[in-house]
Amino acid sequence: MCGRYKMTAEQRALFDLMPYLEQDEYFDIHGYKMNGDICPGTFIMAVNNRLEAEDVWWTIEDEDRNGVPRRVINAKAENVRNTPMFREAFARDRILVPATGIYEPAQWSRMRSARRSMSEPIEAADWKKSALVSAT
Repeated sequence: MCGRYKMTAEQRALFDLMPYLEQDEYFDIHGYKMNGDICPGTFIMAVNNRLEAEDVWWTIEDEDRNGVPRRVINAKAENVRNTPMFREAFARDRILVPATGIYEPAQWSRMRSARRSMSEPIEAADWKKSALVSAT
């Protein structure tokens, strides 16, 4: 995943999917924002492991095994428990990122025949089943 995604559902639809967010003061403070192009390196609304909305930085910033600072957005599932950069976040601090679609570069997508480009998101038929899971 290149890290770009979109969240264009109406606020009511999000609350229907995640009713615990309706009582959250996050939206009173920040308002509700739909965005058709969300990129790594920006603050996003995510649901933490206490089922509360919070702003999170859409990257993990840490040092690699050589002590060099790195910013990354994803890890291979088979390595996440063993890679120092992700190990602690994966063990204790996962988030849920509501999303209505993701963007993939055309050359990475198996849908090359559909001629998808970065400007055309891959969307689930039912967006309520397409949230992203991340570690922060």
